[in-house]
Amino acid sequence: IPNLAYSDEATFRIMKDIVLDGVFLQKGMPVFSDRLSGEDVELIKSYIIHSAQILRLSASNRNP
Repeated sequence: IPNLAYSDEATFRIMKDIVLDGVFLQKGMPVFSDRLSGEDVELIKSYIIHSAQILRLSASNRNP
């Protein structure tokens, strides 16, 4: 399972399409529209972006 914190901006722009509309269904990503709302997806996306920022900060502190 890939770490979504390493996703690019394009992936984040279409996250609702991926999670709610099944854009990546053929790649193995299930549809969650029966369990998540658009607001849920936005909150998850914010969490992932925040985690990515922490990862980058942590990495830069280890490699000054």
